Amino acid sequence: MSGSITRQEKIFVALVALAVLMVTSMPYAFGYFTSPKDMQFMGILFNVPDTAQYFSWARELGRAVLIENKLTPEPNPPIFFNLLWFVLGRIAIFFDLGYAETLQGFRWFAAALFLAVAYQFCSLFFEKPQERKFALLTIVLSSGIGWLLVVYKQWSGELLFPLDLYVAEANSFFSIMVAPHLILSAALMAVVFILWLKSVEQERLKPAVFAGLVGLILGLEHAYDLITVYAVLIILTFLLLMTEGVHWRRIGSLVIIGTLSAPPALYFVYITQRTPTWRGVLEQYGNAGVFTPDPFHLLILLGVAFVVGLAGFGSPTPGGRDTTRWLLVKVWFGASLFLAYLPTHYQIKMLTGWQIPIAILAVHLLCSHVRPAIVGRMPRFERALPALFLIMILPTNVYLLSWRFVDLGRHERPYYLYRDEMQALDWLQVNSNPSEVVLGSITIGGYVPSMSGNKAFLAHWAQTLDYYEKERQVRRFFAQATPEEQRLDILRRYNVRYIFYGREERALGSYDPRTASYLNRAFVAADTAIFQVKDEFVP
Repeated sequence: MSGSITRQEKIFVALVALAVLMVTSMPYAFGYFTSPKDMQFMGILFNVPDTAQYFSWARELGRAVLIENKLTPEPNPPIFFNLLWFVLGRIAIFFDLGYAETLQGFRWFAAALFLAVAYQFCSLFFEKPQERKFALLTIVLSSGIGWLLVVYKQWSGELLFPLDLYVAEANSFFSIMVAPHLILSAALMAVVFILWLKSVEQERLKPAVFAGLVGLILGLEHAYDLITVYAVLIILTFLLLMTEGVHWRRIGSLVIIGTLSAPPALYFVYITQRTPTWRGVLEQYGNAGVFTPDPFHLLILLGVAFVVGLAGFGSPTPGGRDTTRWLLVKVWFGASLFLAYLPTHYQIKMLTGWQIPIAILAVHLLCSHVRPAIVGRMPRFERALPALFLIMILPTNVYLLSWRFVDLGRHERPYYLYRDEMQALDWLQVNSNPSEVVLGSITIGGYVPSMSGNKAFLAHWAQTLDYYEKERQVRRFFAQATPEEQRLDILRRYNVRYIFYGREERALGSYDPRTASYLNRAFVAADTAIFQVKDEFVP
Protein backbone atom coordinates (compact mmCIF):
# COMPACT_ATOMS: atom_id res chain seq x y z
CA MET A 1 0.00 0.00 0.00
CA SER A 2 2.91 2.35 0.67
CA GLY A 3 6.62 2.46 0.08
CA SER A 4 8.45 0.33 2.59
CA ILE A 5 9.76 2.18 5.62
CA THR A 6 13.42 1.36 6.17
CA ARG A 7 15.16 0.73 9.47
CA GLN A 8 16.95 4.05 9.16
CA GLU A 9 13.61 5.83 8.81
CA LYS A 10 12.27 4.10 11.90
CA ILE A 11 15.34 5.23 13.82
CA PHE A 12 14.75 8.77 12.56
CA VAL A 13 11.15 8.74 13.81
CA ALA A 14 12.26 7.36 17.17
CA LEU A 15 14.92 10.06 17.51
CA VAL A 16 12.44 12.80 16.61
CA ALA A 17 10.01 11.43 19.17
CA LEU A 18 12.69 11.26 21.85
CA ALA A 19 13.91 14.79 21.10
CA VAL A 20 10.42 16.30 21.13
CA LEU A 21 9.47 14.52 24.35
CA MET A 22 12.69 15.49 26.10
CA VAL A 23 12.25 19.14 25.14
CA THR A 24 8.57 19.24 26.12
CA SER A 25 9.41 17.56 29.44
CA MET A 26 11.76 20.36 30.45
CA PRO A 27 9.03 22.74 31.75
CA TYR A 28 7.58 19.94 33.89
CA ALA A 29 11.01 19.23 35.38
CA PHE A 30 11.48 22.95 35.97
CA GLY A 31 8.14 23.14 37.80
CA TYR A 32 8.95 20.23 40.09
CA PHE A 33 12.57 21.14 40.84
CA THR A 34 12.01 24.86 41.45
CA SER A 35 8.92 24.55 43.68
CA PRO A 36 9.32 26.67 46.82
CA LYS A 37 9.46 24.68 50.05
CA ASP A 38 5.97 25.79 51.05
CA MET A 39 4.40 25.02 47.65
CA GLN A 40 3.80 22.02 45.39
CA PHE A 41 3.80 21.98 41.60
CA MET A 42 0.57 20.39 40.41
CA GLY A 43 2.01 18.88 37.22
CA ILE A 44 0.00 21.07 34.84
CA LEU A 45 1.59 23.47 32.33
CA PHE A 46 -1.41 25.10 30.71
CA ASN A 47 -5.21 25.22 30.88
CA VAL A 48 -5.47 24.19 34.52
CA PRO A 49 -9.32 24.11 34.65
CA ASP A 50 -9.64 21.50 31.88
CA THR A 51 -6.70 19.38 33.02
CA ALA A 52 -7.96 19.34 36.62
CA GLN A 53 -11.32 18.28 35.19
CA TYR A 54 -9.61 15.36 33.42
CA PHE A 55 -7.91 14.39 36.69
CA SER A 56 -11.35 14.30 38.32
CA TRP A 57 -12.64 12.02 35.57
CA ALA A 58 -9.62 9.75 35.99
CA ARG A 59 -10.17 9.57 39.75
CA GLU A 60 -13.85 8.70 39.47
CA LEU A 61 -13.55 6.37 36.48
CA GLY A 62 -10.78 4.53 38.30
CA ARG A 63 -13.45 3.47 40.76
CA ALA A 64 -16.57 3.16 38.61
CA VAL A 65 -17.64 2.68 35.00
CA LEU A 66 -20.20 5.49 34.92
CA ILE A 67 -19.69 8.63 36.98
CA GLU A 68 -21.48 11.80 38.00
CA ASN A 69 -20.23 15.32 37.40
CA LYS A 70 -18.42 16.34 40.60
CA LEU A 71 -17.50 19.79 39.35
CA THR A 72 -20.95 21.07 40.19
CA PRO A 73 -22.90 20.82 43.50
CA GLU A 74 -26.25 19.76 42.02
CA PRO A 75 -27.20 16.09 42.37
CA ASN A 76 -26.80 14.30 39.05
CA PRO A 77 -26.89 10.64 38.05
CA PRO A 78 -23.72 8.64 37.27
CA ILE A 79 -24.06 8.56 33.49
CA PHE A 80 -20.76 9.86 32.09
CA PHE A 81 -18.03 7.68 30.56
CA ASN A 82 -14.74 8.42 28.78
CA LEU A 83 -12.51 5.56 27.71
CA LEU A 84 -9.20 7.43 27.94
CA TRP A 85 -9.67 8.64 31.50
CA PHE A 86 -11.16 5.28 32.47
CA VAL A 87 -7.94 3.57 31.38
CA LEU A 88 -5.67 6.19 32.95
CA GLY A 89 -7.65 6.14 36.18
CA ARG A 90 -7.28 2.36 36.42
CA ILE A 91 -3.56 2.59 35.66
CA ALA A 92 -3.09 5.24 38.36
CA ILE A 93 -4.77 3.03 40.96
CA PHE A 94 -3.02 -0.17 39.89
CA PHE A 95 0.46 1.38 40.03
CA ASP A 96 -0.37 3.74 42.93
CA LEU A 97 0.50 6.82 40.88
CA GLY A 98 -0.69 10.39 41.05
CA TYR A 99 -2.82 11.61 38.16
CA ALA A 100 -0.18 14.12 37.05
CA GLU A 101 2.43 11.34 36.92
CA THR A 102 0.05 9.07 35.04
CA LEU A 103 -0.59 11.84 32.54
CA GLN A 104 3.16 12.13 31.91
CA GLY A 105 3.37 8.46 31.01
CA PHE A 106 0.39 8.82 28.72
CA ARG A 107 1.94 11.92 27.16
CA TRP A 108 4.99 9.91 26.09
CA PHE A 109 2.86 7.08 24.76
CA ALA A 110 0.51 9.38 22.81
CA ALA A 111 3.37 11.36 21.25
CA ALA A 112 5.24 8.23 20.16
CA LEU A 113 2.08 6.75 18.66
CA PHE A 114 1.24 9.98 16.87
CA LEU A 115 4.68 10.32 15.31
CA ALA A 116 4.71 6.70 14.16
CA VAL A 117 1.24 7.01 12.63
CA ALA A 118 2.03 10.40 11.08
CA TYR A 119 5.13 8.98 9.39
CA GLN A 120 3.14 6.02 8.10
CA PHE A 121 0.59 8.47 6.73
CA CYS A 122 3.36 10.49 5.05
CA SER A 123 4.66 7.32 3.39
CA LEU A 124 1.37 7.09 1.47
CA PHE A 125 2.20 10.29 -0.37
CA PHE A 126 5.98 10.50 -0.65
CA GLU A 127 8.26 7.81 -2.07
CA LYS A 128 11.54 9.50 -1.10
CA PRO A 129 12.57 9.12 2.56
CA GLN A 130 13.88 12.70 2.70
CA GLU A 131 10.46 14.02 1.66
CA ARG A 132 8.73 11.84 4.25
CA LYS A 133 11.08 13.15 6.93
CA PHE A 134 10.46 16.71 5.79
CA ALA A 135 6.71 16.14 6.01
CA LEU A 136 6.96 14.62 9.49
CA LEU A 137 9.04 17.51 10.79
CA THR A 138 6.51 19.93 9.31
CA ILE A 139 3.68 18.12 11.09
CA VAL A 140 5.56 18.17 14.40
CA LEU A 141 7.11 21.64 14.36
CA SER A 142 4.59 23.76 12.49
CA SER A 143 3.16 26.73 14.34
CA GLY A 144 1.68 30.06 13.37
CA ILE A 145 3.11 33.55 13.12
CA GLY A 146 1.77 34.61 16.50
CA TRP A 147 5.35 35.29 17.52
CA LEU A 148 4.93 38.60 15.68
CA LEU A 149 2.27 39.53 18.25
CA VAL A 150 4.80 38.76 20.97
CA VAL A 151 7.31 41.08 19.33
CA TYR A 152 4.66 43.80 19.10
CA LYS A 153 3.85 43.28 22.78
CA GLN A 154 7.31 44.56 23.68
CA TRP A 155 6.18 48.01 22.50
CA SER A 156 2.46 47.91 23.27
CA GLY A 157 2.72 46.14 26.64
CA GLU A 158 -0.25 43.94 25.76
CA LEU A 159 -0.53 40.65 23.92
CA LEU A 160 -3.19 41.18 21.31
CA PHE A 161 -5.42 38.26 20.26
CA PRO A 162 -4.16 35.49 22.59
CA LEU A 163 -6.18 32.90 20.67
CA ASP A 164 -3.87 33.47 17.72
CA LEU A 165 -1.19 31.84 19.89
CA TYR A 166 -2.64 29.59 22.55
CA VAL A 167 -4.72 27.06 20.61
CA ALA A 168 -3.34 23.53 20.75
CA GLU A 169 -5.73 21.61 18.51
CA ALA A 170 -3.78 22.00 15.24
CA ASN A 171 -0.33 22.43 16.80
CA SER A 172 1.41 19.08 17.31
CA PHE A 173 4.28 20.40 19.43
CA PHE A 174 2.02 22.39 21.75
CA SER A 175 -0.43 19.48 22.03
CA ILE A 176 2.35 17.05 22.91
CA MET A 177 3.47 19.47 25.61
CA VAL A 178 0.15 20.41 27.23
CA ALA A 179 -2.76 18.39 25.75
CA PRO A 180 -1.70 14.83 24.82
CA HIS A 181 -5.31 13.66 24.49
CA LEU A 182 -5.53 15.86 21.36
CA ILE A 183 -2.45 14.24 19.86
CA LEU A 184 -3.93 10.80 20.52
CA SER A 185 -7.12 11.87 18.75
CA ALA A 186 -5.14 13.08 15.73
CA ALA A 187 -3.31 9.74 15.60
CA LEU A 188 -6.57 7.76 15.73
CA MET A 189 -8.10 9.91 12.99
CA ALA A 190 -5.12 9.21 10.75
CA VAL A 191 -5.37 5.48 11.46
CA VAL A 192 -9.03 5.47 10.43
CA PHE A 193 -8.15 7.17 7.15
CA ILE A 194 -5.22 4.83 6.48
CA LEU A 195 -7.45 1.80 7.00
CA TRP A 196 -10.20 3.30 4.84
CA LEU A 197 -7.68 3.79 2.05
CA LYS A 198 -6.54 0.21 2.43
CA SER A 199 -10.13 -0.98 2.21
CA VAL A 200 -10.80 1.07 -0.93
CA GLU A 201 -7.55 0.33 -2.74
CA GLN A 202 -7.56 -3.40 -1.98
CA GLU A 203 -11.35 -3.68 -2.36
CA ARG A 204 -11.64 -5.51 0.95
CA LEU A 205 -14.04 -4.89 3.79
CA LYS A 206 -11.85 -6.26 6.59
CA PRO A 207 -9.76 -3.04 6.88
CA ALA A 208 -13.03 -1.11 7.14
CA VAL A 209 -13.96 -3.22 10.15
CA PHE A 210 -10.70 -2.29 11.86
CA ALA A 211 -11.25 1.35 10.87
CA GLY A 212 -14.68 1.22 12.49
CA LEU A 213 -13.22 -0.21 15.70
CA VAL A 214 -10.56 2.50 15.80
CA GLY A 215 -13.34 5.03 15.22
CA LEU A 216 -15.20 3.50 18.15
CA ILE A 217 -12.16 4.07 20.38
CA LEU A 218 -11.84 7.62 19.04
CA GLY A 219 -15.48 8.33 19.80
CA LEU A 220 -15.20 7.01 23.35
CA GLU A 221 -12.10 9.15 23.87
CA HIS A 222 -12.88 12.42 22.04
CA ALA A 223 -16.22 12.22 20.29
CA TYR A 224 -15.95 15.62 18.59
CA ASP A 225 -13.45 14.17 16.13
CA LEU A 226 -15.98 11.74 14.73
CA ILE A 227 -17.60 14.76 13.07
CA THR A 228 -14.45 15.29 11.01
CA VAL A 229 -14.05 11.59 10.28
CA TYR A 230 -17.64 11.22 9.10
CA ALA A 231 -17.55 14.39 7.01
CA VAL A 232 -14.34 13.38 5.23
CA LEU A 233 -15.43 9.80 4.51
CA ILE A 234 -18.91 10.78 3.35
CA ILE A 235 -17.54 13.43 0.98
CA LEU A 236 -14.88 11.03 -0.33
CA THR A 237 -17.38 8.26 -0.97
CA PHE A 238 -19.72 10.66 -2.75
CA LEU A 239 -16.91 12.02 -4.96
CA LEU A 240 -15.75 8.51 -5.86
CA LEU A 241 -19.30 7.51 -6.72
CA MET A 242 -19.66 10.58 -8.93
CA THR A 243 -16.38 9.99 -10.78
CA GLU A 244 -16.12 6.20 -10.88
CA GLY A 245 -19.70 5.04 -10.60
CA VAL A 246 -21.43 2.91 -7.96
CA HIS A 247 -19.04 0.61 -6.13
CA TRP A 248 -20.80 -1.37 -3.43
CA ARG A 249 -17.66 -2.27 -1.53
CA ARG A 250 -16.87 1.42 -1.06
CA ILE A 251 -20.37 2.07 0.15
CA GLY A 252 -20.04 -0.97 2.39
CA SER A 253 -16.79 0.37 3.84
CA LEU A 254 -18.49 3.64 4.76
CA VAL A 255 -21.48 1.84 6.29
CA ILE A 256 -19.25 -0.49 8.32
CA ILE A 257 -17.11 2.33 9.69
CA GLY A 258 -20.15 4.43 10.52
CA THR A 259 -22.03 1.58 12.17
CA LEU A 260 -19.16 0.39 14.35
CA SER A 261 -18.12 3.87 15.47
CA ALA A 262 -21.59 5.33 15.94
CA PRO A 263 -22.43 4.17 19.51
CA PRO A 264 -20.30 6.79 21.34
CA ALA A 265 -21.59 9.51 19.03
CA LEU A 266 -25.18 8.51 19.80
CA TYR A 267 -24.36 8.21 23.51
CA PHE A 268 -22.89 11.70 23.78
CA VAL A 269 -25.71 13.20 21.75
CA TYR A 270 -28.14 11.53 24.14
CA ILE A 271 -26.56 12.69 27.39
CA THR A 272 -26.01 16.25 26.13
CA GLN A 273 -29.56 16.54 24.83
CA ARG A 274 -31.62 14.47 27.25
CA THR A 275 -29.94 14.87 30.65
CA PRO A 276 -30.19 18.29 32.35
CA THR A 277 -26.66 18.23 33.78
CA TRP A 278 -24.77 17.45 30.59
CA ARG A 279 -27.09 19.57 28.47
CA GLY A 280 -26.21 22.45 30.77
CA VAL A 281 -22.51 21.67 30.47
CA LEU A 282 -22.64 21.73 26.66
CA GLU A 283 -24.63 24.98 26.67
CA GLN A 284 -21.89 26.64 28.73
CA TYR A 285 -19.04 25.87 26.33
CA GLY A 286 -19.28 29.42 25.11
CA ASN A 287 -18.23 30.65 28.57
CA ALA A 288 -14.58 30.05 27.69
CA GLY A 289 -14.81 32.46 24.77
CA VAL A 290 -12.65 30.10 22.71
CA PHE A 291 -13.86 29.93 19.13
CA THR A 292 -12.15 29.39 15.80
CA PRO A 293 -10.44 32.67 14.87
CA ASP A 294 -11.83 34.48 11.85
CA PRO A 295 -10.03 33.72 8.57
CA PHE A 296 -7.48 36.52 8.98
CA HIS A 297 -6.56 35.43 12.50
CA LEU A 298 -6.64 31.79 11.39
CA LEU A 299 -3.75 32.68 9.10
CA ILE A 300 -1.88 33.99 12.14
CA LEU A 301 -2.71 30.89 14.18
CA LEU A 302 -1.63 28.39 11.50
CA GLY A 303 1.02 30.48 9.79
CA VAL A 304 3.28 29.79 6.85
CA ALA A 305 2.55 26.06 6.60
CA PHE A 306 -1.15 26.77 6.21
CA VAL A 307 -0.57 29.36 3.48
CA VAL A 308 1.71 26.99 1.56
CA GLY A 309 -0.71 24.10 2.18
CA LEU A 310 -3.56 26.22 0.86
CA ALA A 311 -1.55 26.82 -2.30
CA GLY A 312 -0.83 23.09 -2.43
CA PHE A 313 -4.56 22.39 -2.19
CA GLY A 314 -5.02 24.08 -5.56
CA SER A 315 -1.91 22.65 -7.20
CA PRO A 316 -1.80 19.51 -9.37
CA THR A 317 -1.30 16.24 -7.52
CA PRO A 318 -0.37 12.76 -8.79
CA GLY A 319 -3.08 10.82 -10.58
CA GLY A 320 -3.42 7.16 -11.42
CA ARG A 321 -3.46 4.82 -8.46
CA ASP A 322 -2.60 7.71 -6.14
CA THR A 323 -5.68 9.76 -7.06
CA THR A 324 -7.75 8.49 -4.13
CA ARG A 325 -4.95 9.19 -1.67
CA TRP A 326 -4.55 12.79 -2.73
CA LEU A 327 -8.30 13.19 -2.87
CA LEU A 328 -8.36 12.07 0.78
CA VAL A 329 -5.80 14.61 1.92
CA LYS A 330 -7.49 17.41 -0.01
CA VAL A 331 -10.93 16.54 1.33
CA TRP A 332 -9.53 16.37 4.87
CA PHE A 333 -7.99 19.81 4.37
CA GLY A 334 -11.13 21.34 2.86
CA ALA A 335 -13.61 19.70 5.23
CA SER A 336 -11.67 20.87 8.28
CA LEU A 337 -11.69 24.45 7.00
CA PHE A 338 -15.47 24.28 6.67
CA LEU A 339 -16.08 22.43 9.94
CA ALA A 340 -13.92 24.90 11.87
CA TYR A 341 -16.73 27.42 11.48
CA LEU A 342 -19.66 25.23 12.41
CA PRO A 343 -22.15 27.34 14.45
CA THR A 344 -21.40 25.48 17.68
CA HIS A 345 -19.67 26.39 20.95
CA TYR A 346 -17.10 23.64 20.36
CA GLN A 347 -16.13 24.55 16.78
CA ILE A 348 -12.48 24.98 17.83
CA LYS A 349 -12.31 21.20 18.34
CA MET A 350 -12.65 20.72 14.60
CA LEU A 351 -9.05 21.90 14.18
CA THR A 352 -7.72 18.69 15.74
CA GLY A 353 -5.50 16.77 13.34
CA TRP A 354 -5.64 19.47 10.66
CA GLN A 355 -1.87 19.88 10.81
CA ILE A 356 -1.49 16.54 9.00
CA PRO A 357 -3.16 17.41 5.66
CA ILE A 358 -1.75 20.95 5.88
CA ALA A 359 1.79 19.57 6.10
CA ILE A 360 1.26 16.95 3.37
CA LEU A 361 -0.01 19.55 0.90
CA ALA A 362 2.66 22.09 1.83
CA VAL A 363 5.54 19.65 1.45
CA HIS A 364 4.13 18.33 -1.83
CA LEU A 365 4.00 21.84 -3.25
CA LEU A 366 7.54 22.64 -2.10
CA CYS A 367 9.10 19.37 -3.27
CA SER A 368 7.14 18.77 -6.48
CA HIS A 369 6.62 22.31 -7.76
CA VAL A 370 8.78 24.91 -6.02
CA ARG A 371 12.03 22.96 -5.84
CA PRO A 372 11.99 21.86 -9.52
CA ALA A 373 11.34 25.46 -10.54
CA ILE A 374 14.56 26.65 -8.91
CA VAL A 375 16.77 23.76 -10.02
CA GLY A 376 19.73 25.16 -11.95
CA ARG A 377 18.93 28.73 -10.94
CA MET A 378 19.61 28.68 -7.22
CA PRO A 379 21.08 25.26 -6.40
CA ARG A 380 22.11 26.26 -2.87
CA PHE A 381 18.61 27.52 -2.11
CA GLU A 382 17.16 24.30 -3.50
CA ARG A 383 19.14 22.20 -1.01
CA ALA A 384 18.38 24.57 1.85
CA LEU A 385 14.66 24.83 1.10
CA PRO A 386 13.44 22.30 3.73
CA ALA A 387 15.62 23.80 6.45
CA LEU A 388 14.53 27.35 5.64
CA PHE A 389 10.88 26.32 5.65
CA LEU A 390 11.21 24.57 9.03
CA ILE A 391 12.90 27.65 10.46
CA MET A 392 9.99 29.78 9.27
CA ILE A 393 7.33 27.60 10.92
CA LEU A 394 9.11 27.04 14.25
CA PRO A 395 9.37 30.39 16.16
CA THR A 396 5.93 30.41 17.79
CA ASN A 397 6.58 26.99 19.30
CA VAL A 398 9.88 28.31 20.66
CA TYR A 399 7.91 31.08 22.34
CA LEU A 400 5.23 28.70 23.67
CA LEU A 401 7.95 26.53 25.22
CA SER A 402 9.87 29.47 26.66
CA TRP A 403 6.77 31.11 28.09
CA ARG A 404 5.99 27.99 30.14
CA PHE A 405 9.23 28.61 32.04
CA VAL A 406 8.25 32.23 32.62
CA ASP A 407 4.78 31.26 33.85
CA LEU A 408 6.09 28.53 36.13
CA GLY A 409 8.94 30.71 37.33
CA ARG A 410 6.42 32.98 39.05
CA HIS A 411 5.48 30.09 41.36
CA GLU A 412 1.86 31.19 41.47
CA ARG A 413 -1.46 29.45 41.57
CA PRO A 414 -3.10 27.65 39.90
CA TYR A 415 0.10 25.91 38.76
CA TYR A 416 1.19 25.54 42.38
CA LEU A 417 -0.70 25.05 45.65
CA TYR A 418 0.58 25.76 49.13
CA ARG A 419 1.48 22.77 51.26
CA ASP A 420 -1.17 23.60 53.85
CA GLU A 421 -3.80 23.72 51.06
CA MET A 422 -2.69 20.25 50.01
CA GLN A 423 -2.96 19.08 53.63
CA ALA A 424 -6.50 20.44 53.79
CA LEU A 425 -7.47 18.59 50.62
CA ASP A 426 -5.90 15.42 52.05
CA TRP A 427 -7.91 15.88 55.24
CA LEU A 428 -11.12 16.15 53.22
CA GLN A 429 -10.25 12.97 51.34
CA VAL A 430 -9.88 11.02 54.58
CA ASN A 431 -12.58 12.60 56.74
CA SER A 432 -15.45 13.55 54.44
CA ASN A 433 -17.99 11.71 52.34
CA PRO A 434 -17.25 11.95 48.58
CA SER A 435 -20.82 13.07 47.94
CA GLU A 436 -20.44 16.13 50.19
CA VAL A 437 -20.06 19.59 48.68
CA VAL A 438 -17.09 21.88 49.35
CA LEU A 439 -17.42 25.64 48.85
CA GLY A 440 -14.31 27.70 48.12
CA SER A 441 -12.60 29.83 45.50
CA ILE A 442 -12.42 28.74 41.87
CA THR A 443 -8.68 28.09 42.27
CA ILE A 444 -9.21 25.52 45.02
CA GLY A 445 -12.55 24.31 43.70
CA GLY A 446 -10.94 23.17 40.47
CA TYR A 447 -8.73 20.76 42.41
CA VAL A 448 -11.29 19.55 44.97
CA PRO A 449 -12.89 16.74 42.88
CA SER A 450 -9.54 15.23 41.82
CA MET A 451 -7.65 15.74 45.09
CA SER A 452 -10.26 15.03 47.76
CA GLY A 453 -12.98 13.31 45.76
CA ASN A 454 -15.67 15.75 46.96
CA LYS A 455 -18.13 17.68 44.88
CA ALA A 456 -17.07 21.27 44.30
CA PHE A 457 -19.41 24.25 44.53
CA LEU A 458 -17.37 26.19 41.96
CA ALA A 459 -14.77 24.40 39.81
CA HIS A 460 -15.03 24.86 36.05
CA TRP A 461 -16.35 27.35 33.51
CA ALA A 462 -18.52 24.70 31.80
CA GLN A 463 -18.82 21.73 34.17
CA THR A 464 -20.15 23.91 37.02
CA LEU A 465 -23.78 24.54 36.16
CA ASP A 466 -24.87 28.20 36.21
CA TYR A 467 -21.18 29.04 36.42
CA TYR A 468 -21.41 32.82 36.58
CA GLU A 469 -24.16 32.69 39.20
CA LYS A 470 -22.06 30.31 41.31
CA GLU A 471 -19.11 32.66 40.93
CA ARG A 472 -21.23 35.56 42.21
CA GLN A 473 -22.50 33.44 45.10
CA VAL A 474 -18.96 32.58 46.20
CA ARG A 475 -17.98 36.25 46.19
CA ARG A 476 -21.19 37.07 48.07
CA PHE A 477 -20.51 34.36 50.64
CA PHE A 478 -17.08 35.74 51.56
CA ALA A 479 -18.12 39.41 51.43
CA GLN A 480 -18.33 40.98 54.90
CA ALA A 481 -21.55 42.86 54.13
CA THR A 482 -23.56 39.78 53.13
CA PRO A 483 -26.35 38.98 55.67
CA GLU A 484 -26.02 35.60 57.39
CA GLU A 485 -29.43 34.57 56.05
CA GLN A 486 -28.08 34.76 52.50
CA ARG A 487 -25.05 32.67 53.39
CA LEU A 488 -27.25 30.06 55.01
CA ASP A 489 -29.52 30.06 51.96
CA ILE A 490 -26.54 29.24 49.73
CA LEU A 491 -25.40 26.43 52.04
CA ARG A 492 -28.86 24.90 52.32
CA ARG A 493 -29.84 25.28 48.67
CA TYR A 494 -26.77 23.38 47.45
CA ASN A 495 -26.32 21.11 50.46
CA VAL A 496 -22.84 22.51 51.18
CA ARG A 497 -21.08 20.61 53.96
CA TYR A 498 -17.60 22.20 54.05
CA ILE A 499 -16.09 25.66 53.61
CA PHE A 500 -12.51 25.79 52.36
CA TYR A 501 -10.95 28.92 53.84
CA GLY A 502 -7.45 29.93 52.76
CA ARG A 503 -5.55 32.68 51.01
CA GLU A 504 -7.74 32.80 47.92
CA GLU A 505 -10.93 32.90 49.96
CA ARG A 506 -9.65 35.73 52.20
CA ALA A 507 -8.84 37.68 49.06
CA LEU A 508 -12.53 37.49 48.06
CA GLY A 509 -13.75 39.32 51.17
CA SER A 510 -13.19 40.01 54.86
CA TYR A 511 -15.80 37.57 56.16
CA ASP A 512 -14.41 35.39 58.98
CA PRO A 513 -16.06 31.93 59.20
CA ARG A 514 -14.92 31.64 62.82
CA THR A 515 -17.69 34.06 63.75
CA ALA A 516 -20.46 31.92 62.27
CA SER A 517 -22.66 30.03 64.70
CA TYR A 518 -23.47 27.41 62.06
CA LEU A 519 -19.84 26.42 61.39
CA ASN A 520 -17.28 24.31 63.24
CA ARG A 521 -13.59 24.59 62.48
CA ALA A 522 -12.67 21.01 61.57
CA PHE A 523 -9.11 21.41 60.29
CA VAL A 524 -6.35 24.01 60.55
CA ALA A 525 -2.88 24.10 58.98
CA ALA A 526 -0.90 27.36 58.71
CA ASP A 527 -3.04 29.77 56.63
CA THR A 528 -5.72 27.27 55.62
CA ALA A 529 -8.75 25.95 57.49
CA ILE A 530 -11.73 23.70 56.79
CA PHE A 531 -15.04 24.64 58.37
CA GLN A 532 -17.84 22.10 58.63
CA VAL A 533 -21.51 23.06 58.57
CA LYS A 534 -23.11 21.93 61.82
CA ASP A 535 -25.51 19.02 61.61
CA GLU A 536 -28.56 21.05 62.64
CA PHE A 537 -28.05 23.33 59.64
CA VAL A 538 -27.73 20.49 57.13
CA PRO A 539 -30.92 19.94 55.08
